[in-house]
Amino acid sequence: MKKRFSNSILIFIGVISTLFFNIKTAFCQNDELVSIDGERYFSAFGEIIRETPEYHTLQRGFDKNEMHLLDILSNDERAFIESEVNPPAIGVIRDLKQPIVFNLRNIEIPLNGEISTSGGRLSRISDEILVFSTYIKSEKADEIRIFFSEGNFPYGVKVNLFSKDDFAFNQFELTGKLDEYGFYTRTTFADYVILQVVIPKECFEQDFYFSITKVIHIDRIYIPEEFIRSCYEDANCSFANEYIYTNNLRRATAQLTFPVGYGYYICSGGQLNDSRTKDFQPFLLTANHCFDTQASAAGLEARFYYWSTSCNSGITNPDHIIINGANLIATNSQSDFTLVLLKEKGGNYYLGWTITNVANNGVLHSVHHPGGMLQKYSRHTNKTSPSYSCAGFSTTNYHYTVTLGGQTSGGSSGGVIANADGRVVGQLYGVCHPDNWDECDYSSYNNMWGRFNVSYSNNNLQYWLNNGGASVAMSVNSSSNFDFGSRPVGSLTDMTITVTNSGIRPNYLNLEAGTISITGTDANMFTIVGEKSFYLPPGASGSFIIRFNPTSSGPKTVTLNIPHNADNMSSPKTISITGSGTEICKNCPDYDFSLTPQTSWQTHSSSHSMNGCKIYRFWAYNGNKYTFKTGCGDGATASYDTQLYLFNNTCTQVAFNDDGCESYRSKIEWTANYTGYAYLRVKGWSHYSGSYTLAYNYCSSAPAQPGIISGNTSVCAGSTQTYSISPVSGATSYTWTLPLGWSGNSTSNSITVTVGANSGTISAQANNNCGSSIKRNLSVSVITTPAQPGAISGITSVCSGSTQTYSVSPVSGATSYTWTLPSGWSGSSTSNSITTTVGQNSGNITVKANNACGSGISRSLTVSVKAIPAQPGTISGSSSVPAGTTKTYSISPVTGATSYIWSYNGIGSISGSGTYVNLTAYTSGTLNVAAKNECGTSTARIKVITTTGVATNFPLQNIIISNGMFQCFDATQTITVAG
Repeated sequence: MKKRFSNSILIFIGVISTLFFNIKTAFCQNDELVSIDGERYFSAFGEIIRETPEYHTLQRGFDKNEMHLLDILSNDERAFIESEVNPPAIGVIRDLKQPIVFNLRNIEIPLNGEISTSGGRLSRISDEILVFSTYIKSEKADEIRIFFSEGNFPYGVKVNLFSKDDFAFNQFELTGKLDEYGFYTRTTFADYVILQVVIPKECFEQDFYFSITKVIHIDRIYIPEEFIRSCYEDANCSFANEYIYTNNLRRATAQLTFPVGYGYYICSGGQLNDSRTKDFQPFLLTANHCFDTQASAAGLEARFYYWSTSCNSGITNPDHIIINGANLIATNSQSDFTLVLLKEKGGNYYLGWTITNVANNGVLHSVHHPGGMLQKYSRHTNKTSPSYSCAGFSTTNYHYTVTLGGQTSGGSSGGVIANADGRVVGQLYGVCHPDNWDECDYSSYNNMWGRFNVSYSNNNLQYWLNNGGASVAMSVNSSSNFDFGSRPVGSLTDMTITVTNSGIRPNYLNLEAGTISITGTDANMFTIVGEKSFYLPPGASGSFIIRFNPTSSGPKTVTLNIPHNADNMSSPKTISITGSGTEICKNCPDYDFSLTPQTSWQTHSSSHSMNGCKIYRFWAYNGNKYTFKTGCGDGATASYDTQLYLFNNTCTQVAFNDDGCESYRSKIEWTANYTGYAYLRVKGWSHYSGSYTLAYNYCSSAPAQPGIISGNTSVCAGSTQTYSISPVSGATSYTWTLPLGWSGNSTSNSITVTVGANSGTISAQANNNCGSSIKRNLSVSVITTPAQPGAISGITSVCSGSTQTYSVSPVSGATSYTWTLPSGWSGSSTSNSITTTVGQNSGNITVKANNACGSGISRSLTVSVKAIPAQPGTISGSSSVPAGTTKTYSISPVTGATSYIWSYNGIGSISGSGTYVNLTAYTSGTLNVAAKNECGTSTARIKVITTTGVATNFPLQNIIISNGMFQCFDATQTITVAG
């Protein structure tokens, strides 16, 4: 018997949706599930909601060394993919031509502008932020993933990815130091990605580095279209729903893609329950022949809820989710199983399992992704003595089943199978069959499933699944207390807290920490900055900031609470946080100076000592916007790191700024909501001191919305365009926003840009000290040069002087066509067809499509021209012959002739053809021969023939009977010939 593997393929398009999880009851060997409300789950550990990242526009397009371009797949790469079937490959892992190696410590950070470095562009966005950008493309890929081979990402660094159709996401898992297996980004559904790494100033001096060395190139040509054979059963149809646990199977089943060596492959799997009652560990069962290493598990993507919206609708559930990365727990080829622990929460069902035997003829059920389709269901009956068995796959280690409905196929491997109670009893290996079999003839083969009871017993799965010792370990960088020390009232001081899953794989499980909170009577003076919930696989860390902002003097105490599921300490983990507020300068309403802001910039210079400050009082009018700064130009400056505080007439703080200008200088903009006194405090960060010049002014309103944006709305990619608006009264600067991929920068009322590949919206906004206007938008469309025309239709072997017509199918976006003909041909056209008069010369006919942006690649057709044959050469043979004798005549072959025409105008007969004929001449005359082909007949060659004597065998001439002469049928007549 022969065996076949079945593995699944999935196209993921969707968003992460809210999950609903299950509470579990522990059993000695069987785990069951009970559905609970999702809100209850997330109230315990929190749900992290992430915003779409901001794209930072470059001042100019990417330089050549900043773009990493890989060609289309080579023939060898395609041959490799097509050769990989067990499991099937859908892509390859490709090396970048030049790795991207970035180490901030080896780079001289620019004070402003941009520099090209490390295979990308480093931009100084502000004093607070650096952004590293690079462009990666694998030509004609349908999906790509980027591989970080190493890296250390300090807290606060963000890695953002952008691609076509405004696709953007933050790769939040990139934090801390990568392990030896590196990191694959989530799938980008295009052949290119723009990667931007945002680096806050707190990380400028930290050990920040990474290397990008590879790209996964996925080609959907290797993902088959939906099969149409009737023996597949949609998991959302009535046949599947006859089984009461089908919905559980659907919600626990995932489609898996993963790297192995040089290739990128696809399989199925199912999420299992375990006996822990305090958390939800996303164990996932699949097949050993799919993958069996941590390197593959690290690059795993699991897609859940990939089903049709209704029975056989073919419409993908829009709320399916994608999970990135896993840790290998156990694997063995004996029963062909692999068990992993996903690094994120997966589907919202955790399937029960059993290690009891399956009875003969016991009915079993499976949900899987054959051929990459939306989920399919199959029903089977177990056979302890199967009709077909394969060597090396005994019934001791494998269940053999007969299908009752719904076939499996390439793409189903690793899919779990469950009994009538909804408990998993194995996972799919493949099919055992004779030489002649058919997937829809269920009696012609058996499916083979690795037995879960064998996997469980022989690989100590109890350790992980049944309270056998696997646990969760947590550590925090601060033990039981932390003291901020004395801090000036109104100051801000930060402390970073790092939570780490201190367990190691595979013996430790995922850590859930959150929602983190601060409690105590002084809690209003302490703030959590950053994430408040973390989901961390073994070895991973998450960080957040505790910010101390004393608003009054004296000691302050709060408790930091970190709920968690760790087994090495009680929950919540509590840390005592202390600090003290101090007053060492005047407090509101006392003051040192009075100010009278004007609409133009005014300045005042002063200084203060260590831990000191200066207080200003001014009269504020309701609705006016006031600006105070120690940097950002207009005469403002300072010799140290400043902070500004603003208080209202009741001495309540209403504004604060630390580093709003260059070199840690400060700037406050505040709109008064009352009329009366207000107070400004100038001090140094921490204990800093020195001299400063304060600049200040006020304004009463923001600028009006700009008028219509002038400029072209239909433009060519790569062209240079200028857009402008009329000056706006009261505006001091303008902000322009460009479509993704465009470059250009301006703060005036016009901007010159280089057009990128994407259409979108250009926005202009007028600014002054009071704010910014409503944006004025202009939609622009990007036109590209037309594609290469398809094959040219028309005859390729033609006769000189003939009329021929050639054409191509219309090219999308083309406004005209340019035809080029061989030398000596005539004809012209600007449409997609041309009628020509053929000349004497062979050559190429070419055509290219044109539009306003230029011309596309030409398409060529080689044509050959045939001419009428030349006049034959001299006819060889006798010129004087005895009458009635037969003579042979010949000519040399004529180039291009396909036949020859011989004739004789005397009395005689010709036999033969081609270049040799026999002539029997009875009277003198001329022998003629002409060469002929499909293009025509040549000029004849003539030879005069003179006969001598009288032929004794002269042939009789035709006897003509004149009109009026008639004969009766069968009558005898005598005809006499005289002479």
